[in-house]
Amino acid sequence: MSKNPQPDEGADEFITRRMAGGKPNKHLEKLDANHMLSGEAVIVWAPSFRIGTTFEGIAVLTSMRLIFFRAGKLGDMLEPIPIDKISSVEAKRGIMFLDATVNTTNDSLKLRFADKRRGDDVLHALQEIIHQPQNNAEMSSTRSVTTDTPMDKIVRLGELRDAGLLTDEEFTAKKAELLSQI
Repeated sequence: MSKNPQPDEGADEFITRRMAGGKPNKHLEKLDANHMLSGEAVIVWAPSFRIGTTFEGIAVLTSMRLIFFRAGKLGDMLEPIPIDKISSVEAKRGIMFLDATVNTTNDSLKLRFADKRRGDDVLHALQEIIHQPQNNAEMSSTRSVTTDTPMDKIVRLGELRDAGLLTDEEFTAKKAELLSQI
């Protein structure tokens, strides 16, 4: 993300990218100024909290990483996860929040979005990046990004069974596994 408007971008669009609720976002400004990699571009961001802490910051999806960032007076908190290291993303929608857990082989990042729509924007954009054809060859077959509930998955399995792509036995076994998660 550049500090100046792009050639095809007017000043209004540039300001809008950096604003949330009509105020400049200090976290995004500092991330952009000090922590972006060469060639890295912001795709989408949303205000978020790091679950298990009181750290308020932003979740930023870039062309290379998912980052939780918090600009602090005593130092910045930067928790980047390279896109190709993400093994799964789980989302749980509550009454007031959208909670997401981003898993890698060795670690996880747990985020809470008060603005569920913007949190969904981050998760859906992440899903699109992970499922791009050039990334599929690099990723393991176990990789998944989903915001579906077990019930949503059962409905999809039923559709696959009805289309003749799954046997009744395969459907029943997977359905039992998903029901045990509820």
